[in-house]
Amino acid sequence: YDIYFTHDTWGQETADCMRMDDRHAVGHFEKWLADRTDPRPFYCSFYLQSPHFNYEVPEPWFSYYGPVPPLYSNGDGIIHIPPDVVPLLKNQYDNAMRYTDHWVGRIREALAQTGRLDNSVIVIVGDHGEAFMQHGLARHGVHLWEEMIHVPLIMWAGPTLRKALPYAPPSRVSDSVSSLDIAPTVAGLVGIQPHPSWQGVDIL
Repeated sequence: YDIYFTHDTWGQETADCMRMDDRHAVGHFEKWLADRTDPRPFYCSFYLQSPHFNYEVPEPWFSYYGPVPPLYSNGDGIIHIPPDVVPLLKNQYDNAMRYTDHWVGRIREALAQTGRLDNSVIVIVGDHGEAFMQHGLARHGVHLWEEMIHVPLIMWAGPTLRKALPYAPPSRVSDSVSSLDIAPTVAGLVGIQPHPSWQGVDIL
């Protein structure tokens, strides 16, 4: 990376659970993109952190789905959630997801406003799922149930790229795919041969 922007290097407010409000990362990107004059292609990745525990986001997102619990703390409570708190915490998680979706929209809008969207590839993927006591445990990182390892993977290519592709119209891929498949698929979209060391496949 030419630029690495994170909560522990920017010097702003202390982040809870190593989280930084997504508005900082996206705002930094918007300014960087607006000021950019280099015509070459570029790569950016975002680790949007709002859906990470404890799912704390500002209003009006925080209360969109209710009720929500008082901000849930740490300790054993983050792995074993009382039954009466589970539905409230799910609401809070969904609110955090809505907040993240807002900032994904802002990233897309920044690309559109600078004339780069039509020639872009956008990939949205989760690094893990989140459990809410379906199998007696919450959150992630301590088990491998479906709710932990089944993650979203959405890929979008701008119309400039799509014109040259022999692929079918937008559709849902029914095969099992992996995060390992992202790099080879993006490489295929932009006409680059995958590196021999890559384990994934071009899912298109």
